[in-house]
Amino acid sequence: MKIMKILIYLLILTYFLGCAANRNSRVSPLYADDPYWKQYSPKELSKVIVTEGDLKRKYHPIAKIYVDSSGSDLSLSFERMKQEGANIGADAVIKIQVKKQYEGQSTNLYTGQNYGPVNRHYIEGLAVLYSVPRKTSTSRIPSNISPSKQDEKSKLLRRYINKEITREEYVELMKKL
Repeated sequence: MKIMKILIYLLILTYFLGCAANRNSRVSPLYADDPYWKQYSPKELSKVIVTEGDLKRKYHPIAKIYVDSSGSDLSLSFERMKQEGANIGADAVIKIQVKKQYEGQSTNLYTGQNYGPVNRHYIEGLAVLYSVPRKTSTSRIPSNISPSKQDEKSKLLRRYINKEITREEYVELMKKL
C-alpha cells in the first residue's frame, strides 16, 4: 500500500512538473528547394535578434518558426524561439505574433490547491538572413576595350538585330574591330 501511495505521488508530481513549462517548437522552411538548407550552420545564441517588429535592413526569409507552450512565463517561449533561430543559422527572428488561449485553472488534485489560470501561447515568427549587398562594377565596359570600339560593336550588333546586315557580315565586321 505504501508503494502505491509513492507511485501516485510521483505520478502527480511528474504531471505538474511536465506541464509547468511545456514548449513544443517546429521549424518550417519557406521554400523546399532553397539552397540555404544544404549548407546552413548554427549560430551563437547571442547573435540572434528576436523582435515583434520588422528590420530596417534587407533580409532573406528562410523559415517560419512555431512555438506552442503552456505556462505563465512568455519570456521562456521567446527564448525558445531565439534558440530555434540559432539552431538553423538565422540572423534574426522577426514579425513575431503571439496568440494566447485560456485553458482553465491549475489545481493540485491531491491537495485541492488552486495555482491560478493556465494559458497556452502560440508564437509564430519569421527566421531571416541578412542580405549581403552584391558587388557591382561601376562600368559594364571591359577595361581592355576602348569606349569608341565598344560603341562600334554595339552599333554593329544593333544593325544585325534589326536585320540590316547578315550574320556573316556581322561576324566579318566584328573580326576587323
